[in-house]
Amino acid sequence: MTTSRLAAFILFASVAAGAYGQQGRTVHALAYDPQTRGPVPIPPSERGLQTVVAESWFKVSPAGIVLEGVAFERDGNLLFCDVSGGRVMRLTPAKHLSTVVRLQDLSPRGLAIQKEGRIFIAAMNLAKATGSLVAVNPAGTGMQTVVPSAAGYVPNDLVFDRRGGIYFTDFLGISTEPKGGVYHVSPDFKTIKPMIRRLTEALICVAVPVMQMAGAATEKTLVCYSTLAECGGRFTATQHRERLGDEVVVSL
Repeated sequence: MTTSRLAAFILFASVAAGAYGQQGRTVHALAYDPQTRGPVPIPPSERGLQTVVAESWFKVSPAGIVLEGVAFERDGNLLFCDVSGGRVMRLTPAKHLSTVVRLQDLSPRGLAIQKEGRIFIAAMNLAKATGSLVAVNPAGTGMQTVVPSAAGYVPNDLVFDRRGGIYFTDFLGISTEPKGGVYHVSPDFKTIKPMIRRLTEALICVAVPVMQMAGAATEKTLVCYSTLAECGGRFTATQHRERLGDEVVVSL
């Protein structure tokens, strides 16, 4: 028997012996069911949660446009951003759609409504890495620049604090160079100070009231979502910080 034939025989015998030895044993493998095979698998711990299926209520356009930044007015009208068209839109409960304002060279991304009814808009030009915060009356008139493009920010979202100041997210940065963050505009719109730095593409900014025993909100928690939160980032003017994945929580 040649050396090559002997090696082949030994290999075949080893495989056969291994297959025989595995007979009767349980093969350990991942198990999938219909709820874990889809593009968004549902973990077993969340399958008992109550859910609803969203239904289409109004079709804004047959074109593939980008919509975001929803906010409700006190009379029930829905405001939202047409990012593709550079417009802020209003949809009434009777399903009447109209344009509130159209921005020049900027795409609206986030909305916040002042208690007096004025609409504040976070807008950006992503290609030029510029943006601004502006405000208009409910009719879309009387535009006021709150944060000019020359300030160097790329605002993506905004929220009011209880004193009338504004928190806004700065969408700058890449994963290896986090330049974005969250900034605060004073109620008189004269000063801007950093609240959270070294974020990449800061997206959403939400101020959550912390309710006390008497039911009054005495402080807020600022929640910001970003593409990447830099662990080594320094948070100024804060009392506490916590990093949970890509969610940064700061108590003010």
